[in-house]
Amino acid sequence: MGEAITQPFIHFHIPKTAGTSLRAVFIDQFGAERVAFLLPDRSLVQTSDLPFKTESLDRIRRIARGAGLLNLYSAGVGAINRRRLTKTFSLSAIEQQDIALATGHFTHTDIVDGDVEHLPRTTILRQPLERTWSHYGHWREAKGAMWWHKGGVTYTDDTSFETFALDPQLANYQSLCLGNLSFAAVGVSTNLPAFFEKLGIQPPRAIPVLNPGRTNMPTFDPGFIRDFEALHAEDYARYEAAS
Repeated sequence: MGEAITQPFIHFHIPKTAGTSLRAVFIDQFGAERVAFLLPDRSLVQTSDLPFKTESLDRIRRIARGAGLLNLYSAGVGAINRRRLTKTFSLSAIEQQDIALATGHFTHTDIVDGDVEHLPRTTILRQPLERTWSHYGHWREAKGAMWWHKGGVTYTDDTSFETFALDPQLANYQSLCLGNLSFAAVGVSTNLPAFFEKLGIQPPRAIPVLNPGRTNMPTFDPGFIRDFEALHAEDYARYEAAS
């Protein structure tokens, strides 16, 4: 077991890198009232105040995904949150909230306040092609309506994965989220137990698989793979260093 990361810490959940599963483990480990969740407006809320538990929300999401209504699901959850969540706070107030960690789709631009620059940061990386394939599946299911997606390709039903994956605005997507920040612990999605060991916490025997997205990635043309690897060279380097 590794040395525990100093609390509170900030977990950067890069989209499609097992962040929902990690949040469930964090809640189980620290308690829902001590895990803060980042909302789209960049404010934080204790997960104990969220209208739905992580696992319950995942079940609803799976139903919506199966019915082809993922965009309506996202809009509905957002509307419920806006009506129900009144006790929110900023990242700069995290140390006054008895919070163990804050998790969500943080990017390096969120760390602009001197009050939080000293807090440890953690993240999980995923093999870039696999992460992009999952991102593309979520993008298609939501018909492009994802608040955290910042790509330059306009959604159409016939947009190919190759077109999506070679969007210059998605180049080095994981590195774009992290910037030049330093991290106390970096793990990879294929070895979450090792990441938990870096945090100094005991993971559950079975880590929940939540919001898995698209699977069964096909074999791609070697020319496309070369172009993709060149476009995401920094992400590949970071991932290999963390593996």
